[in-house]
Amino acid sequence: MDKPAAPLRYDIVGSFLRPKALKDARAAREAGTLMQEGLTAIEDEEIAHLIEREHEAGLHAVTDGEFRRRWWHLDFISGLKGITVYDFETASFGVKKMMQSTYVSSPLSFDPNHKFLADFRRTKALAEKVIGPDALVKQIIAGPNMITLDSVVLSKQYAANPVYASLDELRRDLGRVYQEAI
Repeated sequence: MDKPAAPLRYDIVGSFLRPKALKDARAAREAGTLMQEGLTAIEDEEIAHLIEREHEAGLHAVTDGEFRRRWWHLDFISGLKGITVYDFETASFGVKKMMQSTYVSSPLSFDPNHKFLADFRRTKALAEKVIGPDALVKQIIAGPNMITLDSVVLSKQYAANPVYASLDELRRDLGRVYQEAI
């Protein structure tokens, strides 16, 4: 199959339902009965299987299925400098659940040791092993709108201690952060 040039004219988000083996491994990790290295090995195995299925389905760009993530957006956002993560309880339909959110607590910058960079390299290596050296891999990241809306505009914590004098200043830093990430 010829590798097309980006931009591709179709797309997938890249988030797939977590396989049972991965759910079980995460539960074991949280319970303290599985070390991080064991979880990573199971993630790698499940991601390799997913890459095979994505390739067999004819997708030109493969993903890790977000199998290394806890939250679809927070895992990327929380790795940025200037972001603070906090826990809160929410209730919906009579069910209480612990959730997490973020707020901008200091000027934003990109961490050159962001976990997503290592995750991408790991997925790229798996894809090259499964598909070959021309494997096209994409890493999904939450857009800057998530930080603007959730971590600034709607954030009570940010409103109490604003970091930026204007949304324009925030947007300038966000643009730089995303350019560095990409």
